[in-house]
Amino acid sequence: MFYFTSVVLLYLSVKNRTKKALATITIAAFMYGFLIEVVQYFLPYRSFSLYDQIANTMGALSSAFVILLIGSKRAPLKN
Repeated sequence: MFYFTSVVLLYLSVKNRTKKALATITIAAFMYGFLIEVVQYFLPYRSFSLYDQIANTMGALSSAFVILLIGSKRAPLKN
């Protein structure tokens, strides 16, 4: 839920709402999730989980899909 909400809010805060901006935000969310999982690998009371990374990525990608879907119904996004 965090990654879905983060991508949506970051996209809404961008002045030029383009597909490139959406892709950049989605990739940044993926990288942030990966970084958090790597940090957890080195903590004694936490662990790296591929399933968490998949869930994080799916949240970011699903929000991008919803934004594209809503954008196509309202006004197409610029390239």
